[in-house]
Amino acid sequence: MAKWKEFGVDLSESSSAAPTFERLAPAKPDERPKDNICYMCDGDNNLKMLVTVQTDKGPVRLCGPHCYFIMYSA
Repeated sequence: MAKWKEFGVDLSESSSAAPTFERLAPAKPDERPKDNICYMCDGDNNLKMLVTVQTDKGPVRLCGPHCYFIMYSA
């Protein structure tokens, strides 16, 4: 515990300072239709390269084979 205090971290039970989080607002709202947004990279779906993967929650649209490969290799 003393080593943590050297770094400025107070882990004692009397310490009630919990970190605060706030959600950031987007600079500009994304008005694209959800069907035109890639699930993996948030890029635009090109209809010539579109890959649709069936999942338990329904079809997932990916912008191309690259995002498909990333999804299944992860």
